[in-house]
Amino acid sequence: MIPPNLLRFLLGCVITSAISLTLIAFFYSSARSAPPARQPEAAPPIGFVGADGVTTVAWRAERLTRREEDPHSSAAAACGGTTAFPRIIHQTWKRRELPTMFKGWMRSCHYRNPTMEHYFYTDSSLRLLVDEHFPGFSARWRRLRGITRGDVGRLLVLWIYGGVYQDMDYECLRPYEGLLQEAEAQGKDFIVGEEHLLHVYLLEHLNDEARPFVSNAWIAATPRHPLIGEFLNQTLQALGNATAAKTCQKDPVACTGPRPLTALVHKALDTEDSFRAAEGRESSCDKRPPLSSVMVTDFDVLYGEYAAYNGFMAGYCVDDVRTFDDILPRPRRSFANQTWAWQGCAMLAPAQYDEETYVSNRSVAVHHWMCSSCRSDTQALLRRGVSFDVGRDMPWVVLM
Repeated sequence: MIPPNLLRFLLGCVITSAISLTLIAFFYSSARSAPPARQPEAAPPIGFVGADGVTTVAWRAERLTRREEDPHSSAAAACGGTTAFPRIIHQTWKRRELPTMFKGWMRSCHYRNPTMEHYFYTDSSLRLLVDEHFPGFSARWRRLRGITRGDVGRLLVLWIYGGVYQDMDYECLRPYEGLLQEAEAQGKDFIVGEEHLLHVYLLEHLNDEARPFVSNAWIAATPRHPLIGEFLNQTLQALGNATAAKTCQKDPVACTGPRPLTALVHKALDTEDSFRAAEGRESSCDKRPPLSSVMVTDFDVLYGEYAAYNGFMAGYCVDDVRTFDDILPRPRRSFANQTWAWQGCAMLAPAQYDEETYVSNRSVAVHHWMCSSCRSDTQALLRRGVSFDVGRDMPWVVLM
């Protein structure tokens, strides 16, 4: 007869072995069935059933597609090799000590673009730049604050030097050289990207007829570009008016940011089309349109990530009653007659838990929308004071 203590010991060994074998089998099968790491691919158009029947979300703005098919468009009558973007990346911050969250993103841009110069500006160096190149604006510049100062600062450095301006929360995924060369081959001397379509539909409430809606977080331009010049003149005139200046400080998006830039881009596209049609193909390479030639990239090239922190977008879409945490790909009843709501909810539903869903194999860089002026979590990170010195830790960066 087996002693009770030995019996309990043997039984314990059998149970332990059985559990171990079960766990090994579980993890082995999980490892075999686990999906591979997501490789960005070109996202297919999203279909949805709207108020007018089945339709799709077009990645490319309709007016851009139409003008490319027009024989008088700049794409058809391009003068390759007539423009060149300075290979410079410009970035600005209040001071040379930067939050650590920017460190990896800055390194990614140097790693992807090792031959490009990288200029970094502080509030102090921008003030000196204004005093040197725009002395009549010096007093007004000192009164600017926050985003408004940043919006004007990027225009100033692009006007003087040309190159690529990008916000600090940009991560580079691929070299910029391919995009710059593509624009140069088409005779383009100004590049902006359409903002993420979720923002276009659910924040700006725009239908496709009003697209593209562009952002000013990433801009490439040649020096003394006429569109930058007009934007600067328009902005400085607005800031010269006390009432308008106060409005600009409260709502820079509408005054010095994406909305006025979008209006100017549409004006540039219109004048370029008219210019090409009037001049004809033969003489178009000898002259430039009044606001020159603009390239607008599809949203996933520069803005594949959307601002998931902004809860307003989900508020337009129907909640899934089974979970109450999910949203469905259709708008609430009060927005059911709005095409932008159908398109936005159709895009948001599959991406509600992954803000990088629409980052694709065409994405050159991704904007992470940290928004130091509007996100409490970003502001908390900034208050912690964990930082690095860009001059010490980024030896390739030129401190301006």
